[in-house]
Amino acid sequence: MKKLLLLATLTAANLAGAQSFQIYSTTIGQISNGQTYTVWMTAGLNTYEHYFDITNVSSSAKSVVYLRTQQLGGTSSSFFCNCSLCYGPSTNQSLAVSLQPAAQCSLSSHFTWDGSMTSSTIRYRIYDANAPADSVNVTLIYNPTDGPAGLVPMGTTAPAVSEAVPNPSNTAVQFNYSIPGQAQAKIYLADICGRIVSETATVLATGTQQFDVSALPAGVYFCRFEAEGLKPVVRKIVVAH
Repeated sequence: MKKLLLLATLTAANLAGAQSFQIYSTTIGQISNGQTYTVWMTAGLNTYEHYFDITNVSSSAKSVVYLRTQQLGGTSSSFFCNCSLCYGPSTNQSLAVSLQPAAQCSLSSHFTWDGSMTSSTIRYRIYDANAPADSVNVTLIYNPTDGPAGLVPMGTTAPAVSEAVPNPSNTAVQFNYSIPGQAQAKIYLADICGRIVSETATVLATGTQQFDVSALPAGVYFCRFEAEGLKPVVRKIVVAH
């Protein structure tokens, strides 16, 4: 099962009232409530996964419910998981989960594309069962038209960088990237302790970057794309011999 990054188009949504929850994306970090992401799908790649962490930033425990609303094209399908259970295509609301102050609960969204040229939309709303207006939400739009792979929220410009392929790997991994404004990016590969094991720089604004990982010890590594004036992007690599 492959994972493809998103190309994000931010829709700002400042909801009234205090919010007890924050959404953190495992690929871009903290995101604002109400963001909408466009997932540019690629022919031959049918399964897409996206991961978020939900944090209780209030001072009291919350009874957290996940609500999914979706409009799917053709025979495409989806399921989602929180920190305790997964819910199939026909179940749109999770059971309540107790979330203590500063604790986190995950959200993973799994979409299977039927290959048709019809877009699909999935919206997740996470709320307190005892105060439903206390909520955050994120929307994923799956677009069947090829586009650049990467996650770039509007207003927080960053290089668009795909996930490493293949991953895990014992030979080499590669990324597709696109850098706004024709900027050059430096790329650092570091081990889990933060030690840089390789570094290079992009030549083209849009292209493919490859790393030879055959000589690296097995383990987890992080590839960081940095360009002047842009938000850095980090990708996880697993080396398995």
